[in-house]
Amino acid sequence: MKFGIGRKIGIDIPCEKPGLLPLSQYYSQRFGNEKWMSGYNISLSIGQGEMGITTLQMANIMAIVANRGYYYTPHLVKMMDNSVLEFSRHSVEIKDLLF
Repeated sequence: MKFGIGRKIGIDIPCEKPGLLPLSQYYSQRFGNEKWMSGYNISLSIGQGEMGITTLQMANIMAIVANRGYYYTPHLVKMMDNSVLEFSRHSVEIKDLLF
């Protein structure tokens, strides 16, 4: 997914979860081709149903929107000293007319 849902962001802790934003194939496999309807998509649009996204992923999505299509890999820090940190910038392919 373009906004990073369904994959790990790459933060500094080993227990990061990828999250889940199910596609139509997921529902067809789980319920059968004719057993699910658009109501499932409506539930997903308000963050309910089978959607499983982390708080950090949601914050990252908002950063992508605020930064007009890019984000930096988030880092967890306890304190800052004079050392130089490297930041990885990632672009997301979003049409400029959407901003």
